Amino acid sequence: MDTSYLYGGAIMHAFNLSTGAFREVTSALTPANLTIDEDAGLMIYDSTQRKVYSFSEDEAVAIALETKTIPLTDDQAGKVIRYIAVTYKSATALTLKVWLNNEITSGDIQPGVLYYNNGYTAVTYNGVEYATTVNFTGVAGKSTYTKTGSGTVELYHSTELPANNSVSTLKVGIRERAAKARVRIEDASPTPTTTSTEIQRITFYFE
Repeated sequence: MDTSYLYGGAIMHAFNLSTGAFREVTSALTPANLTIDEDAGLMIYDSTQRKVYSFSEDEAVAIALETKTIPLTDDQAGKVIRYIAVTYKSATALTLKVWLNNEITSGDIQPGVLYYNNGYTAVTYNGVEYATTVNFTGVAGKSTYTKTGSGTVELYHSTELPANNSVSTLKVGIRERAAKARVRIEDASPTPTTTSTEIQRITFYFE
């Protein structure tokens, strides 16, 4: 979440505490000076119009919440995750992404299942090369892959969470075994929007 701003000339940058990176903030205004109001909201003085504007309410942003890798059990064999329940409220649709950190060896790829290249320089499957962090889907009759470098091939799930106007809980079936998991919830659309999103709880249920 962006929580602070840096001004340089006529360009503003926002700093993301989660990623440690700056991004340029675009605006129809031409800022000549910036300050923070009593509620820590950003205020801009536009020298062209000689007016002061409150900026914090109008910026379009994209939401992304990502957990760290969560240990689910001390047993290396893992536990079967029945489903994940997300309690949320959002004016726009969201995407739930789940990475299960159990290594899938070559020969164990199943048709119709999503997989994730976590760290290999490349994974070649069914004649296609997939770079690190890229997903691929298993197809019938093709259970093996080759790899370059070091890393793991892991199970991956992606599900759309529909927009809703009141807080509700959606259950997403997983039915896979894992010892660790990582979850990310983000805007379903790649285009940032001015919206309201509240994520209250992410719960794992096991068999």
